[in-house]
Amino acid sequence: VGIPFGASYFPVEWSASESGFPVPGKEALGLRMFLFATMVGQFVFTFKSNFNNGVGLQMVENVPFCLELARIVIQEQGYGLPALSTLFFLFGLSSVVVGTVFYLLGKFEYGRVVY
Repeated sequence: VGIPFGASYFPVEWSASESGFPVPGKEALGLRMFLFATMVGQFVFTFKSNFNNGVGLQMVENVPFCLELARIVIQEQGYGLPALSTLFFLFGLSSVVVGTVFYLLGKFEYGRVVY
């Protein structure tokens, strides 16, 4: 499950560009990101959640979002290390925003709004 997600974080054309991906092992980096996010999510669900069987796993819906973020950054900054740094910042920021929204949904018991 993790390998397709990990390989899909960054656009294919990034490694095909003339400057190449700024860090060796684009797919391995994506796989590490996926596994780290899954591990953190599982620890949070295991130790801080009221769910009986909480499973922390990244969803497939995140991949198109991450790809679009990457394409926007590449379009604005081009290929290279500054674009990769910006992209990591945006990945982190979007995770914090989504986590905060879901936390507030749970805190104020707005689960019925979703369902």
